[in-house]
Amino acid sequence: MRQRVVHWGPRTLDVDILLYDDVTIDAGDLAVPHPLFTERRFVLQPLSDIAPERCPEGWNERLAPAGITSRGPLALA
Repeated sequence: MRQRVVHWGPRTLDVDILLYDDVTIDAGDLAVPHPLFTERRFVLQPLSDIAPERCPEGWNERLAPAGITSRGPLALA
């Protein structure tokens, strides 16, 4: 759980694990895949560039753009 010790001070690291292969974990403070990743365009847009098969069907029509503009395909090194 994220805790802020000093008001407006540094925060502890908060990492959302979207996917980890086909592993499913539900351990109270850890859920993999992230339970809301299919509802977040800012997650699905880049995920569709690298693993479109992991995106739910129709997500692009269902979720409003919210100011996100595609810049083209992701260049893998």
